[in-house]
Amino acid sequence: MDVGWGFSNLAGAVFWHLFQFLGAQSRIARCEHCGDLISNANKNTRFCRNDKGCGNAHYYETVTQPKRERRDSGKN
Repeated sequence: MDVGWGFSNLAGAVFWHLFQFLGAQSRIARCEHCGDLISNANKNTRFCRNDKGCGNAHYYETVTQPKRERRDSGKN
């Protein structure tokens, strides 16, 4: 007796993933920093949950780095 999600061919596995993708369509978002798709995203999800640290990188590029550039150029 087999237990689990086994597929006898590639077409069955592809169909299952397509079904899951279409079922979660309303919960898919795109990361504002890297552009990757985020599945099972909450309503306010803006950045992917991965090792890239997209939220931190975006904050650095939009907030921290401009502050440093203004400070270093002598403008405040």
